[in-house]
Amino acid sequence: MKDIDGVHQVLEVMKPHMDSIEKHFSEMNDIFINLMEQPHDNIGRVLKCHLVVEHFLTKFLVDFYRIDGLENLQLRFAQKIELVPRAGGSASFVRPGIIQLNKIRNKLGHDLSTQIERHNISAIYEVLAIARKGINLDDPIKAIEAFTPIACAFLSVPPPELQKIFMEAFQTIVTHDPE
Repeated sequence: MKDIDGVHQVLEVMKPHMDSIEKHFSEMNDIFINLMEQPHDNIGRVLKCHLVVEHFLTKFLVDFYRIDGLENLQLRFAQKIELVPRAGGSASFVRPGIIQLNKIRNKLGHDLSTQIERHNISAIYEVLAIARKGINLDDPIKAIEAFTPIACAFLSVPPPELQKIFMEAFQTIVTHDPE
């Protein structure tokens, strides 16, 4: 038994068109090569930050809402973000930046040549201006990397003896979804 039947008939039909087919293949191969030559270090750095934030985001949802088996729901990242309160909690503070991180990751997932610019991550820079005062990060990738541990820290549900303090301290926080 063969895994593919009928391939010889396909080749016979395509034989008279091989010049056009090879030209098209060459054009597509050039596009492939161009995409493969994109600096993957930046893509990998953003993806790693996204994955680490998602780990803490999932843990936050489990701890905050006491949801057993959350991973069985197979929620998308954006759905998990929607479950983070927009106001009144420490996680609210980093929510807009997490939304922007996800948008950047999605753009890179659909277009490897995506350029990340400061205006694409304004909420991340807003958090950094408060949490990392005095540090100027012109490189958006470095800004995302600097934001990641902050996001993870603010997604960590404090122990019971500190929860009341956090709830009081962050009760005035209100965030908005970035554009």
